Amino acid sequence: MNDIENAHAVIRVDVNSVSTRDKQRDAHLRSDDFFNAEKYPYITFETTSIKKVSGSEYKIRGGKLTIRDVTKEIEVDGTFEGIQKDPWGGNQRFGFSVEGKINRYDFGLRWNMPLEGGGVLVGDVVKFNVSIEAMEKKNN
Repeated sequence: MNDIENAHAVIRVDVNSVSTRDKQRDAHLRSDDFFNAEKYPYITFETTSIKKVSGSEYKIRGGKLTIRDVTKEIEVDGTFEGIQKDPWGGNQRFGFSVEGKINRYDFGLRWNMPLEGGGVLVGDVVKFNVSIEAMEKKNN
């Protein structure tokens, strides 16, 4: 995979797999207050433009993120972590890490709760960090 800039990826996250290591909070995130996992079981992201910044660093510009059936273009930073042949058939495995941030209100995630001392429980900006292992699609 010498030309990542021509690569295309579609990532689908099962909302029920989202974990904060707190069962009560995870159940709340799956409810209609947030992701509504029953009606919208997946969060998806599709790359539209990948540009090399330097070395193994990339910008994914105009990627389409869909949460709760709302699709917005976002920009994220990516790092190509390397290539390795797996021992199960010699498939090429590629490692990537991606990080970025979104405003949750852009995706209809509006639930909040005022705090006794002022302010609110949930911030507007959500930061994320994702590690990805992928295989090159073979044309058969």
